[in-house]
Amino acid sequence: MSRTIHGPAIPVLTLALLLQSCKAATPRKVEIGLMNAAKHKVVIRNKTEKNPIKDDASAIAEGQEAFSHYCVACHGLDGQNTGVPFADRMSPPVPSLTGKEVQSRLLL
Repeated sequence: MSRTIHGPAIPVLTLALLLQSCKAATPRKVEIGLMNAAKHKVVIRNKTEKNPIKDDASAIAEGQEAFSHYCVACHGLDGQNTGVPFADRMSPPVPSLTGKEVQSRLLL
C-alpha cells in the first residue's frame, strides 16, 4: 500500500527544505581561495592603472557622502567597525577598512 502526501504537507516540506539550505557559515579555505583568485584575476585586475577620479575636494566630498549612505552601517563612522554592535557576528566578518588586507586589496 502506498501513501500519498495531501493538503498543506507539500508546501510545509518544501519550505523546510528551502530554509535548511539557507545557512550562513564561515567560509572554508577552498571558498576563500576561489574568491581571492576571482577577485585578483577577474574583478580587480589592472592594478597598474591610474585612478580615473581626480584627487580634489569635490571627489573627496562625494566619497564621504557615499560612505555615509552605504558603508557606515557595517564599517562604522571611522571604518574600523567602531560602534557597530553586530559587526563581530557577521559572516563573512566585516573587515576594518584601515587594515593592511583592505588597503592592499588582499581582502579575505
